[in-house]
Parts: sequence; C-alpha cells; structure tokens
Amino acid sequence: MNIFPAMCVETAKTQPDIAIKVAALTQVIPKALMAGEISVQLGGTWIPQKDIQQFIMEFLSPSQYAANRLKVRYTPINGVWFIENKGSDFGNVKSEGTDGTKRVSAYRIIEDTLNLRDVRIFDYVLDGHGNKKTVFNSDKTTKAQAKQEIIKRAFGDWL
Repeated sequence: MNIFPAMCVETAKTQPDIAIKVAALTQVIPKALMAGEISVQLGGTWIPQKDIQQFIMEFLSPSQYAANRLKVRYTPINGVWFIENKGSDFGNVKSEGTDGTKRVSAYRIIEDTLNLRDVRIFDYVLDGHGNKKTVFNSDKTTKAQAKQEIIKRAFGDWL
C-alpha cells in the first residue's frame, strides 16, 4: 500500500530528484500492522477519559451510588490521571479483594497504572526517638503489583 499522496507519486514520475527520494522512503516504510499486533497501554494519554471510565465500570462493577460519583479525569497540563471519589465504592469486594488488596484498592492501582507508576506500599513506624519513619513493605507491594499486572492484562483484553 502506497502511503504517499498521489501528488508526490505523480511529481516523482517527472522529476528524477523526487523519484529518488520517494524510492528511498518507500524502502524504509514499516509494514502495516494488524489490529491484533497493536498493544495499548493503560495510561496512554490519547485514550479518551470516557473509555477509561467505561473500563472501570465494567471491570469493577461499582455500586450505583459509587458509579454516579466516580469520574476519570486527565489533566494535560501536568499529564496526570485522577479517579475522583474512588473512596465512594467502600466495601466493593472486587476493588478491595479480588482486584485490589486490603491495603490498596483496585481504584488506586488503576490510578497508579494510568500514571505509569508501579504500585508501592509503605508502612509508618516510630524510630527510637519517637519520629515517624517510612518503611517500604516489599511483601504487600509484591501482592499489589501482581494485581496491577492482572489489571493491565484485563484492560488489553477489554479493549
């Protein structure tokens, strides 16, 4: 399939310098991909907010109360995705168990994924001087990141 506009091809027929350039460009054009060969990453800024919203609604099946409040937003100025009112779906087994963990809901995992971040869980402990210290929790992080991978695959399947 020729991707050059017809005008370029016609011009190349009469102007040898253009013909050489068109021939060179034709040799380096990558082959067209089939739809199944294209992968879409959750967090692509070109994906419409309404599509991410629909995925969340179908994937997590929030209560009617939460579904009316949850809103997916993307701010192009700073390139950040945000799920508004993600705490409104309190008690959703899918969010807090099946697709999330007790420490991090599936909504937060999806939000981290949208922002191209790995989920990380930290604990807060007091040191010997009574100061609050942040400690990385590798066990709970590993579990949450496994859920993150499941969500990424689910989005690809859903799409």
